[in-house]
Amino acid sequence: MHFEGKQTLELPQAEAWQFLTDPNRVGQCVPGLQTIAVVDATHFNAEVGFGIGSFSAAFTINVEWLELEPPNRARMKMHGSASNSVVDGESVMKLSAVDQNTTNLEWTADVNIGGTLASVANRLMGGVTQKMTGKFFDCVKEKMEEKERPPKSADKKKPRRFGLSKKKKSS
Repeated sequence: MHFEGKQTLELPQAEAWQFLTDPNRVGQCVPGLQTIAVVDATHFNAEVGFGIGSFSAAFTINVEWLELEPPNRARMKMHGSASNSVVDGESVMKLSAVDQNTTNLEWTADVNIGGTLASVANRLMGGVTQKMTGKFFDCVKEKMEEKERPPKSADKKKPRRFGLSKKKKSS
């Protein structure tokens, strides 16, 4: 199966690159991610829970960066397995600066699925993938743009009263 997309990120290209190539940071946005372990500069492993239709499984996934061309392009491959299912894929991302504080991201992914998941995936994968991709990029944008917001000061925070507020007396 082939997937592709485009996103505009409100972040300088170098910062977008740093976030998107850091497994621990971008991993916070992977739907179903249970664990992630960086092996070395080009390899990491993850455990991801995945469900589609009546099928659910925990995949153990090995990821390798095949090409890293900072801050413009990266290519990775992955192989994952779960009970009676396998997944193999390759993905490319391209970053380009729109201006000093905005970056375009173009990505493609080619994924091959085998086993039990394949029989379910053929019918349902398109919609599920769109939903998961949407959640992923919403999270990525939120995490990347968090640093731009001023930190919330503890002394400005009003305590929550949970229905215990005083009623005003009517005159």
